[in-house]
Amino acid sequence: MNTIDLIADDWKSVLDFYNDLLRAVGAPPGHGRSVDAVVDSFVWGDINRINPPLKIRIFSSNSLTKDIADEIALVSRAVEDSIEEFWRQKGEGLKITFEVNQRQSNI
Repeated sequence: MNTIDLIADDWKSVLDFYNDLLRAVGAPPGHGRSVDAVVDSFVWGDINRINPPLKIRIFSSNSLTKDIADEIALVSRAVEDSIEEFWRQKGEGLKITFEVNQRQSNI
């Protein structure tokens, strides 16, 4: 299992989430910053330096903004749905999970 830890303390926008996530998995230049782009590359594309199985852990000592938290939840659900479709089409399983964790500010 490849574990990706992201620190969200400085995220001010949804774009910050995508930029850190894609940088962490070694996405190619020009990778899109959207739910569909993440699903395409994580589930179907095999184009990033780090590929499934993936555990993406997001740590924040502050509360995430509603927009960012909603986008993470949307990406997580879309990836889960696409993994089910991948299983139906290919007969193979993938493991990709997203976790959001509160952390102490002095960690």
